[in-house]
Amino acid sequence: MTYNNKKSYSFKIETPTKLKQKLKMLLWGNSHTGKTYTSLKIASGFKDTKILVIDTENRATDEYANLVKFDRISLQEKSVEEYYHACCWAKRNGYNFLIIDSLSHMWYYASDQVEKGKSNTMISWGEAKRSISKCLEAIFELDLNIIMTCRAKSGTSTESYIDTNGYTKTRIKKVGLTPDFAKDMDYIFRFEAYMDENHSLVFKKDRNSSLMSKTFDKPDQELGEILFGLLEDGIEHVSEKTQEDNKKQEWALSQIVKIDDLYKKDKLSQRSYDFFKKQYNDKNYDLLADTKINQAIDNYYKQKEADKKAEAVFNAPIIDNKEPDMSNFGEDIQEDREIQFELEQ
Repeated sequence: MTYNNKKSYSFKIETPTKLKQKLKMLLWGNSHTGKTYTSLKIASGFKDTKILVIDTENRATDEYANLVKFDRISLQEKSVEEYYHACCWAKRNGYNFLIIDSLSHMWYYASDQVEKGKSNTMISWGEAKRSISKCLEAIFELDLNIIMTCRAKSGTSTESYIDTNGYTKTRIKKVGLTPDFAKDMDYIFRFEAYMDENHSLVFKKDRNSSLMSKTFDKPDQELGEILFGLLEDGIEHVSEKTQEDNKKQEWALSQIVKIDDLYKKDKLSQRSYDFFKKQYNDKNYDLLADTKINQAIDNYYKQKEADKKAEAVFNAPIIDNKEPDMSNFGEDIQEDREIQFELEQ
């Protein structure tokens, strides 16, 4: 392999910081091992949760209706896209803890689409896996606590036991071998755990190793509290977009204070005042900044500030200083701008 030595690269040195995280957990096992029950108990151990179950298991959560307070939606098509849009819907409606029960149907749907295709090639399977991978990564970007349950590919093993007569015998035992899902997807999850036939949870993966290989017999709310504590051990992560949005909100709040002041002094028309308040309440900060009236307000207060400085320097009032007349300003706000905004809503 040859390298282009003429191309230059720049690197930024960063100091790692431990941040608070959201739960990203895969819980798999055979049928009737307690995956759904355990997921709900774990969710109940988190603080201030609004739980939504995304169900693909024919309303299997009905029997847990009195266990934990939660809502449920059911998937029909069970396609990769439907899983993603269901999670987005949950985010928009204020849910902060999702239980996807189960993830296996996403793989079944993708596999079925490949089988129905014209050719069952490695490329087709690769595309299916990439589609699922992108979907899961997008779901985890929603900043929600999520447990995804998954069926297991079953197998058998032998175990020894002592019968009632004291003799040692051997019997066949059904075990879950691997998650019934696309291979090599475990890198996406922070925690991976397996439910065995005795309803015990065994951690197969934990990125900071604090729970690695630990077993919890019939886990309940206490395990949720443990996980919540581990994830909260860090500082709050604020994305660049959130920082930018916070700055816009702070700026908008400062402008609204000025708007209220001008309105009380009868220097701003009712129509302009109502327009500004509506944009602020609707959080349309970009549109709020891009108006003629906003520029005039800034100029008004800049002039007021300049007058104060001049008065302080000369220790005398400014002669013949006239404040700008803003009583009718804003009446010429373009109607097409308002109409366009309403259409976007």
